[in-house]
Amino acid sequence: MNSFLKVLFFTLLTFSLYINSISAYLFDIINKQEIYINKIENKITTLINEKEDTRYLISKYNQIIDINNVLTYFTNGNVRYSTMDIAYTIVDESTKNNIDPYLVLSLILTESSFNHRSISRKGAIGLMQILPNTAYYISKFNDDIDISHKKELFDPITNIKIGVSYFAYLLKKYNGNIKYAIIAYNLGPSNLNYRLRKKKKVPKFYYNRVIRNYQLISNVKNSA
Repeated sequence: MNSFLKVLFFTLLTFSLYINSISAYLFDIINKQEIYINKIENKITTLINEKEDTRYLISKYNQIIDINNVLTYFTNGNVRYSTMDIAYTIVDESTKNNIDPYLVLSLILTESSFNHRSISRKGAIGLMQILPNTAYYISKFNDDIDISHKKELFDPITNIKIGVSYFAYLLKKYNGNIKYAIIAYNLGPSNLNYRLRKKKKVPKFYYNRVIRNYQLISNVKNSA
């Protein structure tokens, strides 16, 4: 009886070790399969992201080309700045601030007719007609904008960076209301707030000009 129990014990022990070995083997296979699946999933995710990045770059490139064509149409090449550099800056800054680049282009057309040397009677300067005090204020919130003198506002790239940032500030101030942001860009937020608070009539002349120019730019873009 004791011999039988010993044989049974060793048999069960051997079987148990065999089962454990099989379990370890199966676990190792499953673990390797999970690692393999994770690698495949990561590769798929990378490919999808690369595809989305490619689409984004193509879309951005097409916008730059379209805006450069519009700039060339309106300026006839009679400018002392690179229209391609301006087109790139408009698209790049608009994308950063989630703004329609063609709306920015419409603001520039309305403000200065693409004359980077333009100065208003109130002292607004450049393509987007930026007041020096506004430029200094906006530069405080942007690490990539450094203004030490108002003459820097004649630089088209600097002017557009500040102008787009200012318009983004107005959009945020008016909770995404594009109409109010456009009006405030010309009228000034303090004046607009006063009229809204006093329930006075808000002038729409400037807003209507921007919208007309937006449609004009769309027509030029589509006919190019």
